[in-house]
Amino acid sequence: MQPDLQSYQAILFDIDNTLTNSNREISPRVARALQMLDGRGITIGVCTARDRAAFASYASQFFPQKALHVLSNGAQIMRGSGEVLEQHLIPEKTIQTVCTVLLQQKAEIIVTGAKYVYATPEIYSNIQHHPWHIPVKPLVQLEDWVATAIVVYKLTPQSVSVIKEQPGISFIHYDKGVHQNIDIMAAGVNKGTGVKQWSNHTSIPPENIIGIGDGQNDFEFLRTVGYSVAMGNAHPEIKQQADKVIGHTDEDGLALFLEEVLDAYIQSTK
Repeated sequence: MQPDLQSYQAILFDIDNTLTNSNREISPRVARALQMLDGRGITIGVCTARDRAAFASYASQFFPQKALHVLSNGAQIMRGSGEVLEQHLIPEKTIQTVCTVLLQQKAEIIVTGAKYVYATPEIYSNIQHHPWHIPVKPLVQLEDWVATAIVVYKLTPQSVSVIKEQPGISFIHYDKGVHQNIDIMAAGVNKGTGVKQWSNHTSIPPENIIGIGDGQNDFEFLRTVGYSVAMGNAHPEIKQQADKVIGHTDEDGLALFLEEVLDAYIQSTK
């Protein structure tokens, strides 16, 4: 049964392949819908695995500065202005161990810092050519052991075991056959816990939030919100879990749904 879309106070979005298309762009139609939602007084924000440096380099410009966001898979709650309201850091010793041991096993690693992402050579080169112009430095230039998230690529069974043995962390293992990676956060952190913290800071209950996503790391996020929406390009298990499946991101599926939400708000005020 179709819910009363106008009854929800807020919408939270995943970024990659939800807000953005396969070209890593937010379409003009989605951008216009975001602006109109904000103009109608609907609270909008992101709930993403992206860290503050990556978010600030592109997607933040489509949201008001006062907007509150869930970053680093729930490890950080931050305003568009850059003000951090809450964050959960990975233990320093864990960062040191992961970087030291996994580098010996030829893994590729990203560590999220406050202003930069730090990456091993292959990923560093890729990020340098990313269309968002994400601020990046070589991992060897990491000056402290402060991070909200670590992403590990080129996994081996041994490197997965090393990660699983680390104290004080939670992780998401993306297994796509040949291609695997792991997102590491502080213990007890995921997008669902991030939504609850976001809710505490905004005084908007989770049941009054629409959540929209596509990836495996969106499970807890979409379980936590009042109305869950999966993109047409979403992981099959995310589609199965969601209250509604909308169109593909490359076909402006998100924009079409947001226009439906806006129309519901307009009709309710007539």
